[in-house]
Amino acid sequence: MIILPEKVQDHKGRVGAKTLNLSKLKGLGLNVPDFVAVPSSVICSLIQDSQSDLENLVKEITAALNCPVYAVRSSALIEDSAKSSYAGQFMTKTNVTREHLGKAILEVIEDAKQKLKGDLSIFSIIVQEYIEADYAGVAFTRNPQHGREMVIEYHQGAGEGIVGGKVLPIRLEFYWNEALEAKDLPGLPKAIKNFQLIEKEFGFPQDIEWCVRAGQFFYLQSRPITSLSGFAQEEFIFLDVILPKNQKYIFEKTEISEIAPRPTPFTLSLLEKIYAQGGPVDKVYKHYGISYKALNFLKVFGNQLYADREQEIKTLLPAYTYLKGNSFSPKFSMGEGLFTSLKNIFRLNLLPLGSLDLAGKVKEKLLTGAQPKNFDQALENFLADYEIIFNINLLAEKAIKRLQMAAQKEGLNIAALLSSGGDVEDLEVKAVQNFQGNSLEVSDLSPFVSRLKLAALQQPSPLAGLSQFKQAYLKPIIGLAQSFNRLREYGRWLTVKNIGLLRHELYLVAQKNKFKSRENIFFFSIGQLQKENLSEGAGQSLRLEYEKYNKFNLPGLLTSSLKKQALAGKLLGVSPGVGEGTLVEAKDMQSAAKTILYTDILSPDLVRHFPYIQGIVSEKGGLLSHLAIMARESGIPVAVNFNLRASGLKLGDKIILDANLGTVKRA
Repeated sequence: MIILPEKVQDHKGRVGAKTLNLSKLKGLGLNVPDFVAVPSSVICSLIQDSQSDLENLVKEITAALNCPVYAVRSSALIEDSAKSSYAGQFMTKTNVTREHLGKAILEVIEDAKQKLKGDLSIFSIIVQEYIEADYAGVAFTRNPQHGREMVIEYHQGAGEGIVGGKVLPIRLEFYWNEALEAKDLPGLPKAIKNFQLIEKEFGFPQDIEWCVRAGQFFYLQSRPITSLSGFAQEEFIFLDVILPKNQKYIFEKTEISEIAPRPTPFTLSLLEKIYAQGGPVDKVYKHYGISYKALNFLKVFGNQLYADREQEIKTLLPAYTYLKGNSFSPKFSMGEGLFTSLKNIFRLNLLPLGSLDLAGKVKEKLLTGAQPKNFDQALENFLADYEIIFNINLLAEKAIKRLQMAAQKEGLNIAALLSSGGDVEDLEVKAVQNFQGNSLEVSDLSPFVSRLKLAALQQPSPLAGLSQFKQAYLKPIIGLAQSFNRLREYGRWLTVKNIGLLRHELYLVAQKNKFKSRENIFFFSIGQLQKENLSEGAGQSLRLEYEKYNKFNLPGLLTSSLKKQALAGKLLGVSPGVGEGTLVEAKDMQSAAKTILYTDILSPDLVRHFPYIQGIVSEKGGLLSHLAIMARESGIPVAVNFNLRASGLKLGDKIILDANLGTVKRA
């Protein structure tokens, strides 16, 4: 009548996944309390036949399990599947003595009969040795809210309190590579390795129930975490493998990531030249007396661009670090580079904002210029022009920060202040009529969005209600920030123009090497392109390696320690307005539907969705983002610092975005 653990796998279709999973745990050599399975066929006969059958079943169980007390658990054939767990839906009887075992079995069966509307052909049970726990808990090998961290909850006493939500447990959250100690649970580090082993053996994130008796861990059951997808698991495993081990780190999608979120090898090598010693960034800093040390801070994981924040800060402030303490925020360190750091801080504060002569330079570059003679000349022109672009970006950042400081005291909406155009001349449309793409990425072939709209100028002045004195004080600060804001967008236009010229030269190189698909040329680095006899086969291989990660959408922040991270910032409106619609990702956009676009970063190529959306919420981004600039000019509300996992919302929800107040809520 009963099935022993070693025979369970031979009876698939007669026992539930809970039973099968328990036998797998035992097969891994883990400490599983002794158990037997009662299959669905026996369950059906117990209901139909005499009391003697129940007595015979109890005798058989107690002969196989010689223990003082038992637990009777459900194991329905529809329970603990990859799509649905039915966790807690069926009755469990614990701490059952031998004398009451038959009664407990019948109670569990009767409960299931009601819930399954009499269909006991899909129901089986487990009878297990009951462990009187000192501690009990659950382990989610990955966060059910789509995080790659492990989550453990436990408390002192039996497990029913924790799974039933009756107690407030101790909660631990940590990445797999972190060392973790729990003083009251000395065996936890070894148990964590076993939790990891269980996930690897099952091939999917697991929800594991366990308990501790006399310092010994017991594994009670394991089920798949149904809120996660197999695709999410691919991302978790990828990051576990590729991220550094046994060292602290902080990688983040920053403003650099916005201009080329998924750089092809060519674009990445172009970025490396921009930030190299002697490159455009270095030259601009030297012009202002600022010392810059080129470091390899550009990182790519799964074809997505990150900044190594520790290396990035040391390019200008070598006496500062992100890795001191537990918050992953920049702090002063008593190391080398004190003088350089202090000098650079002083020089950065002295950046001049009084002149907009850069406007004339960027206009001239946009409206004039001949076709370069070859790839090397196109590259040289790009790097030379990028000095102008980076200079604009550097001063624009200071102008915006100055406005933020001034407006904060009056409680003014910064995004609304920036929505008007400023006094930089609006360039003619013909300057950009043949452009293609919207970012620094050479493979970006999206339709170029050129015209900056000035509809926001007709809106009521955000300074209304302030005294004449305050208005007089704020207007020049606002005007300068608005002008640099618009000028920065013209800098993007110049970037797109020069990327187009480089793309043209790359196509000629592809033609010279007889490529059948000229886009394969984008997957060579600049160093590789400057060699002769390029092979399209090599380019195709590089392209396939790149494209296999296209489905990944990795987190905006990657750190070595989850439990020490600072909380995400307050929701910030970077383009004013209110929008209502269904929360969707770009891949699920439908032109006819009212939607709010959810994205991890404000990439300029998302402008192609402007005609179809009511607003944007993004994990990362800022007021200086190119997309934020275009959104403000187009009247599209945008809010950043939005954490989907922590918001309580999900894709497909109908929401209201108020970028003026910085709120997102269900409609």
